[in-house]
Amino acid sequence: MATNDLRVGEVGTRPAFSTNRRAWCEDFTLDFSKNNSGAGDVNQIINVPAGVRVDGVIWSVVTAEGATLTFDIGDGDTVDGYIGLENGNVVGSGCSVSEADTKTETFGWGKYYSAAGIISVRTTQAADTAVIHVTAYGVDGSVQPEV
Repeated sequence: MATNDLRVGEVGTRPAFSTNRRAWCEDFTLDFSKNNSGAGDVNQIINVPAGVRVDGVIWSVVTAEGATLTFDIGDGDTVDGYIGLENGNVVGSGCSVSEADTKTETFGWGKYYSAAGIISVRTTQAADTAVIHVTAYGVDGSVQPEV
């Protein structure tokens, strides 16, 4: 098990488009053919600034692994807080927030980050082919709207 820091930018940065806006959104394409992952590896992909409430994540398997692969999406506190054990060997997509009234994941209704955090993808098997795109979205409570 290893931790692979694949993030772009500094921890706590905000996307340029969010300046003076409350909406927050970041995405990352995790290409395991370029960044292999071992079983149990945690791949850090998205910086979450302090003051942001992540409402959910959307994932999309763009390229299937070609062998058994499941993955979790979470953060440093709970590795499967947003998504738990999704199939990385089938092209498809999903979201941590469903239309159902019950939420099975820890952060199913979102999570507020009072301190900067990191969204990560953990692989339960080795991965060297799959491509998974992850989008995290929410509200930046630290930004005051323009009047």
